[in-house]
Amino acid sequence: MSKSVICDEYRTCERGFGIIEIVVSMLLLGLLAIGFLPLLMQSMRVSATNATLATATQLVEMQMEQIRDLDPTCQTLKTFKPTPPTDIRLTATVDVVCPAVGEVQTARVVVSVSDATGVVSQAVTLIYVLS
Repeated sequence: MSKSVICDEYRTCERGFGIIEIVVSMLLLGLLAIGFLPLLMQSMRVSATNATLATATQLVEMQMEQIRDLDPTCQTLKTFKPTPPTDIRLTATVDVVCPAVGEVQTARVVVSVSDATGVVSQAVTLIYVLS
């Protein structure tokens, strides 16, 4: 059985790649892939964190809009129940501090969205209330 050898007009012959060259190139590519694996894992973690933050921020904004649409009395603000988030890992809370008699008639409203690690997004606003 004869080997096929390709020669050009200048009598330089090429025999192609041997098994050793292929194994060495696969080893180098594997080492390169192992080097990029931590970078890929970190980017996936950051992407998940950013998605959670974006969802929490949207939820805070939605709760704030609903509170602003309410009747501006302390009783109404205090009985407001936040809309449950669609993401079951998040919880929304609304804290209302009404003014004392004789103070400026603004209620301080804090809307927070948290997950298992703590507060993800929070907003504070003042709402003028009727006496």
